[in-house]
Amino acid sequence: MSAFVTTKRHVDSIIHTAINGPRDSARKYRHDLCVHGGQSVSLSTADALGQLLTDTMVASVRYRYPDTEDLPGPLGPWWLLRYIS
Repeated sequence: MSAFVTTKRHVDSIIHTAINGPRDSARKYRHDLCVHGGQSVSLSTADALGQLLTDTMVASVRYRYPDTEDLPGPLGPWWLLRYIS
């Protein structure tokens, strides 16, 4: 299987890292460079970014597997619900 829908926890982790930077404090990381829609990624923009990432991921998997209703990935179609971090 070359494409699948990840878990919501995976998307949450991407957003958390965009807001807070990586755990590795030895690296210099400018999280102010993470921008979505002209705004820095923050708690106030996290849900919109999560929805964008989820919609893009699902669209990519649907493109790869156009003839299936059940998308490959974790059990339960969590992506059908509105994204809330």
